[in-house]
Amino acid sequence: MAIWFSSKSPDFGWLSNFSAHAFSLDDRLWPTVEHYFQARKFADREIQEHIRAAKTPQQARKMGRDRSLPIRPDWEEVKVDVMTRVLRAKFSQHPRLKAALLATGDAPLLHESTRDHFWGCNRAGKGGNRLGRILMDLRESFGRPGRDRRPPTSDAEWLAHERSYELLEFLGPQVGERELRAVAAACCRRIWPHLEERSRQGVEAVEDWLDGRVPEERRREAARSAAQAFADAARALDVGKKNGHLFHAARAAAACCWHPEVAIEAAAGIEPVPIDGPFDAAMTALVEAATAQAVGAVQEVGPVATMHDRLHEEMDFEYAEQAAIVRRILANPFRPR
Repeated sequence: MAIWFSSKSPDFGWLSNFSAHAFSLDDRLWPTVEHYFQARKFADREIQEHIRAAKTPQQARKMGRDRSLPIRPDWEEVKVDVMTRVLRAKFSQHPRLKAALLATGDAPLLHESTRDHFWGCNRAGKGGNRLGRILMDLRESFGRPGRDRRPPTSDAEWLAHERSYELLEFLGPQVGERELRAVAAACCRRIWPHLEERSRQGVEAVEDWLDGRVPEERRREAARSAAQAFADAARALDVGKKNGHLFHAARAAAACCWHPEVAIEAAAGIEPVPIDGPFDAAMTALVEAATAQAVGAVQEVGPVATMHDRLHEEMDFEYAEQAAIVRRILANPFRPR
């Protein structure tokens, strides 16, 4: 059965370019796919930043359609490549979205639109559905042989699995908070050189809490300090300074220190970190720590195409290292306790 989606879809709105899933690309954080896509219509960096700071994807789209601005002359030739690249970034950096995309199986993905017959199509079948076709191509590439598409089903597969977030997803939210915190802290230890002092102190406070050495108030204060360090890193994010790894590292530490009474916010134009409980906090810490490690390893690599190929390799390597941490801390579900 076909899956129709749009920004207003109650069940499949996450497939839309308007979904609030921030991601890092070109060493900057983008609130939505729409923000990035519209900004890339222009070569002028100032215009790009103006669109990136738009409060909503609707506003970003309106700005991108302003024909008084100098659109790049090759836009029609490159727009499909731009869309493919940004969608890959979105789903690669949000493992739960990637898993949801794979879970659609072989169902046709149709972007419902009565006006845009290039990116979408209407219920009568009129339109090229280019957006849906790109998503289906991504789904196929994510699930091709050699990639971990399904969860482990045996002890051997559990021991060989190389994606930390998939192991955590397989175990599910029933994992205890202490174990989740321990995994997050251990992953943050792998990016220690990228963490500033407040973030480090926050992770250390979590470790001390695990050992029963700190009261609840200190953990709460550590969470506030780590959240502020992330907000400062978001404000300092600058492609020219090549400090994207520091942003992701601070985000990982803030997630590791997450406290229900402390909001994790970012700078204007950057999506806050949506965390709903210890499981989400641990998952965010894993993904952001892996991203920080990978971005830090490739930011001097050139040209850009080579850098992005290397980025995926570094991400895979770090997820494998994290998977060993998950196995060390969490019980093997295929072995009796």
